[in-house]
Amino acid sequence: MYFSTTAHRFFIHSIATMIISVAAVSASAQQLLNCSEIPAADVPAQLECLDNNYAILDKDLNQTYKNVMATLTDDQKKSLREEQRKWLKKKAACKNKDDSPRGYVGQLVCEVDETQKRVVYLKSMVK
Repeated sequence: MYFSTTAHRFFIHSIATMIISVAAVSASAQQLLNCSEIPAADVPAQLECLDNNYAILDKDLNQTYKNVMATLTDDQKKSLREEQRKWLKKKAACKNKDDSPRGYVGQLVCEVDETQKRVVYLKSMVK
């Protein structure tokens, strides 16, 4: 499968950024895999790695959201729900129009990154 050098650089940069920022998620960081170590040509392994990391972060996100909501007033809960809906739309923008496996890898990189950022943000609310 052929992909441009620019696309390859973007992919590697995205993975590297994701791995660096994921280290900030203390509870999940130890369970996450380092997907950047997987060769770019091994798309199935990349997809499996990213799917694994997304599942871990999604679970952490849901638990953290519940924990934060338990500490808020009714008005704050309403505000956080609205904010969460906006964030979900932002994450939905990760959807790649390229239906190829490589396009799906890019989509997963974006979704993992957005989810990780949201977990970090929500965890910062309970400190």
